Amino acid sequence: MKQPEKFVLTGLSGGPDSVALLHWLCSSSDKKMLLATHCNFHLRGDESMRDQHFCEELCRRLGVELVVKHFDTFQFMADEHLSLEMAARRLRYEWWEALADEKQRTTGREVVIAVGHHRDDSIETLLMNLMRGTGINGLTGIPRQNGRIVRPLSDWTRAKILSYLADNHLDYITDSSNLVDDTVRNAIRNRLVPLMEQINPNARDGIAATMQHLRHTRALAEAQLDEIFAATRHFREAGVEWDELRLPDPTASDEAMAETLFHHWSERYADARRTGRLFFTAIRDISRETITIDAEAAQKSRVADFQFTTIDGKEPFSSDYELFDADALQFPLTLHHWQEGDRIQPLGMTQTKLVSDLFTNAHLSPNRKAATWIFADASGRIFWTVGLRVADWSKVTEGTRRTLKVEKPL
Repeated sequence: MKQPEKFVLTGLSGGPDSVALLHWLCSSSDKKMLLATHCNFHLRGDESMRDQHFCEELCRRLGVELVVKHFDTFQFMADEHLSLEMAARRLRYEWWEALADEKQRTTGREVVIAVGHHRDDSIETLLMNLMRGTGINGLTGIPRQNGRIVRPLSDWTRAKILSYLADNHLDYITDSSNLVDDTVRNAIRNRLVPLMEQINPNARDGIAATMQHLRHTRALAEAQLDEIFAATRHFREAGVEWDELRLPDPTASDEAMAETLFHHWSERYADARRTGRLFFTAIRDISRETITIDAEAAQKSRVADFQFTTIDGKEPFSSDYELFDADALQFPLTLHHWQEGDRIQPLGMTQTKLVSDLFTNAHLSPNRKAATWIFADASGRIFWTVGLRVADWSKVTEGTRRTLKVEKPL
């Protein structure tokens, strides 16, 4: 069954890359499924209006619909505390995404956003990333596709684009700001790359080949990382969620390898943190309020996602719940999160032990510690550290007449 044709939005600045892309799209797809967009950032006075008028005339000649958006870029820079380059990028991509959402609703088709990045742009990006420090992803250039964003000219060189324009008798405009070395990218394009070509005329081809090798290497590495990161566990406790990965000992012994793995793990998981060989995602502050459960509530009710039931006699043991001797507990009970200094008399022991020592022995992450629920009775004695230990004095015995059953949250 033939897949429905995608609707294509494309950016049109009037420069050679975007003009070549628009013309190529016109020749390879249905113009009814194509929308050109032009951002007027009003950064260069008369030049900005010249660019807009050029794009309007080009789209009229090609028979393509054009939408123009005007931006107060300098005000946006001030409001968001961004550089000029980042402000323009944010404005451009946020508008495109909004337009794509609208078109997807009205046409019922998948929408992609085509931009004119080419091979030379990727080379410049690699060099920018290399100078400021990066991982393998930063050395592979600009991806051919990233979500809705597609780059049909990824393999084209700047020379090929200019040749394509000449062959098809297409005019274009030159942004004068690209000729000034006032940004890192411009300096790389106008000075560094030409210098490299003086040393080696095939420098661009060599860098492009390196990027391709690194893309293949990344694919192999990603497959291996998928296997390693499959051990990542998702937790949901105390109303918060987070992820954890504990590296096996052989990996942890190699600090450089562990650091590299954390770099990749943090690319997949937001707000990543690391403590030794434990990787985890940060969570917001845990509530420190104390919850009270009176004897009546303990008969049959749900509190903080725990289900309480008091039963005459005894109940079979299960990993789905914990059992306590109801008559050994003084009501009301309290429920709170772990605090420094909390102690419990673990099952089978005659002396109390710091709950923090239980955490250490169990190798719990900071998140697990903060999210651990602590149950105590009216005497202040802790009878359960959830997920770890119950107190010896509260256990169910042969002499138990009433059992408190507490089902754990899912």
